Amino acid sequence: DGVIEHQSDEVETLHHEGNAQTIEGAITGISVNEGIVTAPVVLVTSEMPPVPDRHFGHTTDEIAHVKQAIECVVQRLQHQAKQAKGDIFSAHSMMLSDPELWQSVESHIQSGMIAEQAWLETLHALAEEYRHAETLYMREREADVHDIARQVMVEMTGAKSHAIEIKEPSILLAHDLMPSDVAGFDKSKVLGICLSEGGKTSHSAILARAMGIPAMVKAQGCLDAVRSGQMVTLDGFKGHLWFAPSDEVQQALDAQKIEWQNARKSALASAQQVAMTRDGLAIPVLANIGGPNDLDNALTSGAEGVGLFRTEFLFQDSEVLPTEEEQYQVYRDIAAALGDKPLTIRSLDVGGDKPLAAYPMPAEDNPFLGLRGVRLCLKHEALFNTQLRAILKAFQVQPNIQLMIPMVAQVQEVKKVKALLAHQAQQLGVDASNLPVGIMIEVPAAVLNADALAQEVDFFSIGTNDLTQYVMAADRGNTAVAELVNYFEPSVLKAIELTCAAGDRAGIPVSMCGEMAGDPNATQTLLGIGLRKFSASASLLPGLKAQIRQLSL
Repeated sequence: DGVIEHQSDEVETLHHEGNAQTIEGAITGISVNEGIVTAPVVLVTSEMPPVPDRHFGHTTDEIAHVKQAIECVVQRLQHQAKQAKGDIFSAHSMMLSDPELWQSVESHIQSGMIAEQAWLETLHALAEEYRHAETLYMREREADVHDIARQVMVEMTGAKSHAIEIKEPSILLAHDLMPSDVAGFDKSKVLGICLSEGGKTSHSAILARAMGIPAMVKAQGCLDAVRSGQMVTLDGFKGHLWFAPSDEVQQALDAQKIEWQNARKSALASAQQVAMTRDGLAIPVLANIGGPNDLDNALTSGAEGVGLFRTEFLFQDSEVLPTEEEQYQVYRDIAAALGDKPLTIRSLDVGGDKPLAAYPMPAEDNPFLGLRGVRLCLKHEALFNTQLRAILKAFQVQPNIQLMIPMVAQVQEVKKVKALLAHQAQQLGVDASNLPVGIMIEVPAAVLNADALAQEVDFFSIGTNDLTQYVMAADRGNTAVAELVNYFEPSVLKAIELTCAAGDRAGIPVSMCGEMAGDPNATQTLLGIGLRKFSASASLLPGLKAQIRQLSL
């Protein structure tokens, strides 16, 4: 979407004034997503349900009451985890599974406090810890605590679930927004977001960026300066909310808005064209999807195939494991809808940190270092074989399918998967020799073993979310070390470069399907260290392709 140039002198002057809260006719804040929109205001409040006035029941009943509410919320979060920026909801789910959190709730109940009060006391204490944390990133996690606190309280009290009703395209103004609010927005009705609090790294800001909504935070006083229904202009490039601009400023803003909209339309209009660098190299750009419902948007956005199909949705949506036939039909139908474009099916990627209701597994002390991905599948062959058979059957009618194995660290793991594939193919009476098999590069051991692994597989795909946390030894769900989870760290870039070099030596393609692939600030760097294939969320593809066309190797 690019930063708009050719701005008027007046608007440029305002930019240099920064966030001094002194611009006549506007509230200033911090931009978190670019764009300019004019629309009526909708004021949003997120209220916590009150603690009910009731007598204390039996201790076991009070404990069961909280547990049941938490389980309901966790199920909903696991469903949301399959959508854009699902890591945010996975992190919320993990927060609710924190043993220390539960110990505090249980302790309050055992002292005679009713379940709802015990829950709020515990979560308020946790929120206070975050509010007084040393780093800005950790302080901005306070909103996440309030979010999960409210969701569980809604379940426990039976209060009407908070829903933001938006009847016409609008700009939302709020003190802060919860990630659960943002995820449920009708994108056609929410044109912009302006928060009086929040932060650049708050999860609501991250979700707004993923949805392509112009947004700003720290716009102190915005809720007092405007009324519901009032027409305002949100300048997401500068972090200004204009409620009474002069004619000259409004004209400049309108001109910028037209230029920004044209840039977006241009990117979308050219989305079906190849992303060719200035020096003539075509870079394939594919989509990450979570299920059949994501496919139309991916193709409209210019996807040249699917670089990551997260099959977890088939398993997490049901309390019963999907059958071989059910899986086969989904894989076949998605592949058929893609025509001759590739469908990369990632085998089941679950484990201690991503539990399956239909296949309970013991909790682990260090789930990210435990039985997940290929490790779990090789340990539970019956579960894995059903999926392999479904993929093999779909491949017989749709040869654009390829299989990708997550969490690989050793050559031996790949050989075991290939042996299982060969055995299941023999059982089915089909030929599996032409099915492309690749692996995710997300474990440091895989980077260091890349040359040997490249001799066994047909492609690599770099998962930067996990690779970053493992290289930095920093849990991406742990806010205390969140500042270490940065894919621009030299060590992470080196791991990516080594992987690309190993793939190049072996003559196999190397793609990237992690969050970094869709970050336009990373595109030049990634091309520079040898990456030649990208896979990202559908909404990011037009902009990503446009960015690639502006670059040279």
